[in-house]
Formats: sequence, C-alpha cells, structure tokens
Amino acid sequence: MKKVFFVFLVLLLSCEDDNEESPLVGVWEMNEMSGGLFLRLNKTQEVYLGTKEGKIEAKTYIDEKINDTFSLTEFNVNKNQDGTFVIVKNTYNENLQYSASYYIDDYAGSLDHYDQSSFTISSSDGYYNYIGTEFDYIASDISVKGSSDTVYRELYINNNLIIDSTRYIVLNGEIKKVSSTISANENYFMNDQMFFPDKIIFTLDEDGKGKIRETIGNETMESMIEWVATDSTFQWNYCYEDGPFGEPDCQGGGPIFKYAMNGNSLALSLYQDQCALMPDGFCDEMMNLQYGVEIGTLDAFWSEINITFSKTENKVFNKMRTKNKLLNKNGKQFSLIQDLKK
Repeated sequence: MKKVFFVFLVLLLSCEDDNEESPLVGVWEMNEMSGGLFLRLNKTQEVYLGTKEGKIEAKTYIDEKINDTFSLTEFNVNKNQDGTFVIVKNTYNENLQYSASYYIDDYAGSLDHYDQSSFTISSSDGYYNYIGTEFDYIASDISVKGSSDTVYRELYINNNLIIDSTRYIVLNGEIKKVSSTISANENYFMNDQMFFPDKIIFTLDEDGKGKIRETIGNETMESMIEWVATDSTFQWNYCYEDGPFGEPDCQGGGPIFKYAMNGNSLALSLYQDQCALMPDGFCDEMMNLQYGVEIGTLDAFWSEINITFSKTENKVFNKMRTKNKLLNKNGKQFSLIQDLKK
C-alpha cells in the first residue's frame, strides 16, 4: 500500500527582543530539499513497499461488440469471519476522465447465497453499474487474479430494476505486489514513499503569522500559517480559512524543526520517530499490515527532512488567492506535517 505525502512546509521566526526585528522576517525561497522515510529491521526479509505489476482488464461490450476497455492496477483484499472481500480499482490519475472499481463479495458458509461480483464506472458521461454471480478468482495479501468474470448492466427504468444481458463486461488479469529485500540492521531508504514540492516560498511576518506557497508540477497552493519558535527550533500551525466566526482556524501539533542561519541562508532539519507518534504496539502491527514486515522484527521507522533556503526581497505576499489545490487520491488536502503523526 503505497502511501503518497505532499509537504506544506513553513518556517521560522525566533523569539527576539520586541524592539529588534528578527533576521528571519522576510521572504525565503527553497534551494534544495532532501530526505524521506527510513526503515530498519533486525531480520533480513522480503517487504512490499507499494510497487505492483500486472493489471485486471475490463472490456465492456454492447451487442457482442467491444465498446471500451479499463485497466485496474490497485487492489485490497479483506478476509474475515464473514468471507473474502476484494476491491480492485484504477490507479488515481488526474488526467483520467473516469474512475472504475471491481468488487468481489465471497461470503462464507450459509451466507454464500449473497455472493456477487460487481463493476462500477463513474465518468463525465454518467454512472454505470454491472453485477454478476459467476466469478472465478484467487486472492491473497500480495496478489489478485480474476478469470473471465462476466458482469451485466444493471439499471432502473420506470422504477424497475433491469438487467440488460446485451451490455456486459468481461474481466481478466492478475495484479501482484513486488517485493524488496531488506537486510538485517540496514537503514533502508523507502524510495517513492514521500514526495516533495518542486518549489517553496514562504513569508515570515513580525507578528508571528505568515504565508507559504508551494508548487508541485503545474499546481500551486498558497496558505496562511502561525508559528511558535525558540532560538533554534520552530513548530508551525497550518491555518484553515473556514474557522469559527470567519477567522482562520490554525491547528497546532506540527513537528519541531531545527534551524541554522548564515547570512541570507537558512537550513532546516527534521528527524521524526514515526512509531513514537502511535500507541504502544500499533507501529509493529501497522508495518505488518501495510508493508508485510514480520511482527517483532521492526527496529526503527523514521522520517528525515533537510531543506535549504535563500532570503529574497523582504516583502509579504499580497492578496494571495488559491488557484489550484493539491489533491490526494480521495480529493482532500493532506500534508506531511499532519500525516507524519498517522
């Protein structure tokens, strides 16, 4: 399960004499950012860091002729006392004009008469649902294989449920998680588990407020922040515009960065023990479920971030307005700062 992180990084204003402006007040532009997530185990083993190979292909037919084709590359398998439940989806891509999902509900024992598979398509053209009961599959934590499952169009006409056998989808294919070998006592860099912005510019104001603008690809987001600082550390709060009484809602609890200055250069660094942010024992369980790490073999799971900035013209952003928003797979904003605690 790959989990992707976007960074809303804002930083720093130290506590100085009220009569003297801090050298941190001004506009700072990022030069370089590095770091990521790291893992160390006490036993050599295979783990699954999110990379997959293969696909399940869904071909739609109308009157025996192929109408369209969908490729699904993401999956989740849940096995419990009620049976096995599989979800297969297309990988999120903002350029795609559709979302497609394949479901298998394979109930156990006396519940098996509720078994069915289904396929849904959501696009600008509309929402379409297909169902069937003759699925054939093999599923585990690391792979899903479907063989010639045929599902038929389900729709309502004049408040009546209709199954149209001339409109159907045939699904075939297999998806597998790709394993990586991690050696015992190795500080393993979990490549592609964290993504950084291409550009960050932040403004630090004397009153302890500020703004940040970051860009990933062609998308830019501008936001307000508040800060709490010492002579060498900073903890910032991301501000949402929909707070009570029309005021920004600045939520605290962000990680603490260390910083150092040299003239117009600023260096920020962060080390965060991911497991320290979770309840006792939960980190071991989470790493097992998410990456397949054997229970009891996790030594450490942490993040590191290093950023350098240069000071630019000392002025604030005027009347910033968000034109584009950074979105995750579910269409919601999320930040490294907040997600480091999850």
